[in-house]
Amino acid sequence: MFESASMFSLPGELVRRDPETQFVVRKERLTAADLSILSRSMRRRLKRAARSPFDSTVLVVGRDGPDFTGNLVNHRKLVDLGIAEA
Repeated sequence: MFESASMFSLPGELVRRDPETQFVVRKERLTAADLSILSRSMRRRLKRAARSPFDSTVLVVGRDGPDFTGNLVNHRKLVDLGIAEA
């Protein structure tokens, strides 16, 4: 188990994930999405996912983060908007 890790450019389909805190973003959904309603930091994360060489990316909400609850709400909003999958 990792205490901390940063990994980029991993294909979302190959990641075994916890759907409660880890969300799959697919490029095909990003192209049609209106990102202007999201926070600047979320738009930045989604733009990074769009630049990935893979069709999907996993966004992770860290349980030890200072605003875990707020971050989780923001990521679940992506599911509600059809941008991400839980």
